[in-house]
Amino acid sequence: MVSANLVDLLGAAPAPAPGIPEALVPTAPLKRVEVRMPEEAPRRVNLVAKWRNQLIELLGLDESLTIADLKVIVEAETAVPPARQKLLGLKTHDKSKLTDATVLGHLLLKLPAHKFVLMGTPDAELLVEPENPASRVFDDMEARPVHGVGVAARGARRARGRQRGQRRPPLALRLRGHVCGRRRARL
Repeated sequence: MVSANLVDLLGAAPAPAPGIPEALVPTAPLKRVEVRMPEEAPRRVNLVAKWRNQLIELLGLDESLTIADLKVIVEAETAVPPARQKLLGLKTHDKSKLTDATVLGHLLLKLPAHKFVLMGTPDAELLVEPENPASRVFDDMEARPVHGVGVAARGARRARGRQRGQRRPPLALRLRGHVCGRRRARL
């Protein structure tokens, strides 16, 4: 009995609903049709990098790419090696730290194109150490005549105008009008 009901449900035409004319009810048995959902095309990500007053457009990147892949693409545009690149302005959905293994699909991006800042120096512009650093150093203190401008000479300049043994009053007292502990006469 159970199998006959299944045949009726699956293989036979359905019974007409009340109020529907029989001409509109199908008479052939129903066929099972397998419906496949179309595969989703991978999402594309548009990024714009700002580097040295230039805007570098990185359009149509697959969201399955990693930050390491992004750095290689940026290296082709700027000649900055990935080890020296710093990407500012990219954040993940869960606020975790951005690593080279982070997938672009996990980034919190603005539409239509997310802008970020790239920092880094190309290999060609790095400072190179001179082969013989002593040859480029010039000591200008050796060529200058001294003329008695030592510690003793400075002390003599400070003592000018004061008698021997007389101390200078503290700065706070001098600024308030005191002279050697005595108040100046006011007019």
